[in-house]
Amino acid sequence: LDGVLAKAPRDGMALAARFQLETQRGDEAARLDTARALADARAGDRQTLIEIAKVLADANDPARAAVCYELVLDQTPQPQAGLLGQLGYERFRAGDLEGAQLAFSAASKLRPAEPRPMYFLGVIARKRGDDATARLYFTRALALDPGFQRAAVALRELDAAHP
Repeated sequence: LDGVLAKAPRDGMALAARFQLETQRGDEAARLDTARALADARAGDRQTLIEIAKVLADANDPARAAVCYELVLDQTPQPQAGLLGQLGYERFRAGDLEGAQLAFSAASKLRPAEPRPMYFLGVIARKRGDDATARLYFTRALALDPGFQRAAVALRELDAAHP
């Protein structure tokens, strides 16, 4: 692998193989470096990319984790709400509010009974200073799941800020 990577440092197959070897060895530092290289090369199979996205998210590298989820979704014949939710979350963490909103909106359309995308759309609206829209999203999330505490807490915070 070292010979291949010396000639072609962004070779996706060689990087993915190195990532798997580092995983087997338990070499977390090398594994993180290879995960970053794979994300930068925009390479990897679906399962490896999901694993890499988790490694990058845990290392507080949400922009690269989002790239991995984007690539996974490109390789997925039908969009999946769970993957869109992960993409939205990592985009949000990376500061890409527009991208996060698009991902959560798409997830919400795929699973209209799921409260989490509504909640995150509310969080995005609140971050943008649009408390009225945030209130609508949090209220919708609670209508879908009256026990969803994060949405209830967000509504209480809005009420406290705007009595």
